[in-house]
Amino acid sequence: MGQTYMTTTGYGYVRSVSLSFSDAVSKAEAALKKEGFGVLCQIDIQSKLKEKLGVDFPRYVILGACNPPLAYHALQQEIDLGLLLPFNVIVYEQGGEVRVGAVDAAKMLSVVGKPSMEPLAMEVTTKLRRAIDRCCRAGPTHHSCAFLNRNAFAITDTELNVIAALAIIGLSVRPKKG
Repeated sequence: MGQTYMTTTGYGYVRSVSLSFSDAVSKAEAALKKEGFGVLCQIDIQSKLKEKLGVDFPRYVILGACNPPLAYHALQQEIDLGLLLPFNVIVYEQGGEVRVGAVDAAKMLSVVGKPSMEPLAMEVTTKLRRAIDRCCRAGPTHHSCAFLNRNAFAITDTELNVIAALAIIGLSVRPKKG
């Protein structure tokens, strides 16, 4: 695989992984569990579209993820919040790659219009992103994920310069081969 796909949309975060489709689904479920989420449902979009419409579609699964303590806390603040639950995590194939993504809970919960829910929404978003990032790791070492473009996620010029400086320092301390 060349460059790794990574993007943030206005409503989610998606990365490609160096795994088979079924391994990516399993790894996503395990990563969600480490962040305190259970998978309440698994929707196989490919088979449903074939069954209902008779059309072919790439493999695509939606996992309905719920973190019970966080859901309980949120529902205590806003009983109708169940309309927005569970949080969706996706695994799909596109362009010869397997991709894993999660909804941006902070953006989704912003429709509620309660500033008091923002910290909870950010906590959920952080946990979901960590789960997605964990899917990009191969064992104990982090899988190298290159960015397709800087505009795919929010980063300031200062942050970009710091990352570039750290990369240069990291490259300069490697022993030369030969």
